[in-house]
Amino acid sequence: MKPKHLLICILLVCFIVVVYYLQELRPLEKMDIHEHVKDVAQAERVLKIMNDLNIRKMVLLGTPSLTFHENTTKFEKYDEHNEQMLKVKEKYPDRFLVFVTVNPEDRNVVEKIENYSTRGAAGVKLYNGVIPSLGPINSSQMYEIYEKCRELNLPIIIHVESLDVEQDEEFEQVLRDFSDVKFNCPHLCGSAERLDILSRLLDAHPNLTTDMAPWHRVGQFAVNNSQEFREFFIKYQDRIMFGTDIVLDESWKSDFRVWQWFTCNTDMLEKKYFICYRENGRILNGLDLPKDVLEKIYLTNPMKFVEKI
Repeated sequence: MKPKHLLICILLVCFIVVVYYLQELRPLEKMDIHEHVKDVAQAERVLKIMNDLNIRKMVLLGTPSLTFHENTTKFEKYDEHNEQMLKVKEKYPDRFLVFVTVNPEDRNVVEKIENYSTRGAAGVKLYNGVIPSLGPINSSQMYEIYEKCRELNLPIIIHVESLDVEQDEEFEQVLRDFSDVKFNCPHLCGSAERLDILSRLLDAHPNLTTDMAPWHRVGQFAVNNSQEFREFFIKYQDRIMFGTDIVLDESWKSDFRVWQWFTCNTDMLEKKYFICYRENGRILNGLDLPKDVLEKIYLTNPMKFVEKI
């Protein structure tokens, strides 16, 4: 081979190697299933983080004002927030999905859900469980909501504290009666301290998934019991979805802090050891999950959850 041709071959091989390693260094592609942002301006802030962390799409949840700490203890102003989130989706249709929320006591609640669906809502978010004043998970009003979601083929994200025996029983009844509706019970169903309870739920109900947000409800338990959580995430790799459950409003002054919020969660999944700003700079044990498991949690499972059956 002529020196000139040899040089070209070497350069070509070097180019291929560089491209390969750049691809390997790029964050894995993701779909985020669980976030709260206050309005269009806050969505545009998080869009920058999405681009940096390779988050293809994000689910934004309809949210009552009390979640944004607006000096109230009531479940209110959620209709206004639903409208804000639909504006975000209208402006960035390829990046955001919206799960609207309702109060089961709303007048014409099923008609309201149908209207939101025609306007592009991808699912429904329900706060029963975490907000007891909204009533039981298996009330007659809630059954009307579940039935409408079944009719419209809408997945449901619903707060359930599975360590509460009464809530757990109510939820299991719903899962049985609506076995053809997809449910996400976030925060590992509130059972980070008792993964055996969540294992029982997942084993019994194929229509149930969960997510791993937020840090104070999942991450801080996972880093202190990393082997147990690693085994659990690998065993249920088809049933767990990525999300961080940020509540982003103007009180977050630093975009860097927003970025740190997200990377605490990705580092926990991906690394053997890492540091999170929420844990006073100590070195934490991550789950160090295999790439094929990460790909399911990050992308495959969330996409299956929101897709139409």
